[in-house]
Amino acid sequence: LILQLRIEKKTSIHHKTKRKTLECSIIEIADDIAYATHDLQDGIKLRLIDIEELKTLFLKWETTENQLLLKLVGKITHLDKRNDQFTMQLKDFFADLIHFFITSIKVELENEFLSNRMRYTAKLLEEVKEIIDRLNALTHSNVISTQRVQTIEWKGGKIISDLFDALTENSNLLPEYEQSILKKNDSKVNARVVCDYIAGMTDSYALKMYARLFESKSGRLFDI
Repeated sequence: LILQLRIEKKTSIHHKTKRKTLECSIIEIADDIAYATHDLQDGIKLRLIDIEELKTLFLKWETTENQLLLKLVGKITHLDKRNDQFTMQLKDFFADLIHFFITSIKVELENEFLSNRMRYTAKLLEEVKEIIDRLNALTHSNVISTQRVQTIEWKGGKIISDLFDALTENSNLLPEYEQSILKKNDSKVNARVVCDYIAGMTDSYALKMYARLFESKSGRLFDI
């Protein structure tokens, strides 16, 4: 997202894709499920989210006719952090929650394109989508928006932004392959080349590159 905003600032505005392929819709749902489960589970383990908040959230569906969801409501109701088996029970609950989300995905005919990749799209039932949205909101308010996490996120954004500026302004900082695919007088293409290069970095590599470019402390010549 940060890289995309930097590209838009330097070139022109990029609009969202109107049509998505089937695999794209599946990936988006998978990302939503991962955020609504794994990040939430981490928040509970770090004690940034109280299990009672999760119980309260699921109470809305205690009279649902969906049997899988009703089973989940029963499981979360009996979770007790004072129990010696709490960690294992929590893991078991989230495993069932992920299974519930995955089995709630439906593939629907979206339009009359000739390609099946464009004709069909993966969707979640509205009730399930609401659960995911509420879980994501809980994680965002209790974890993502906290000062503790925001300082880390700001630092990461600053590193990526500075790397993008440096590599865009001086192409000699790029590896040989990336230099070879740059286009003369085409800032949009070149910005994308830099964006893709940074996106392919691991966290440790990005930190080492940033240190080499912006920090004064000495280091080994070939440390990246």
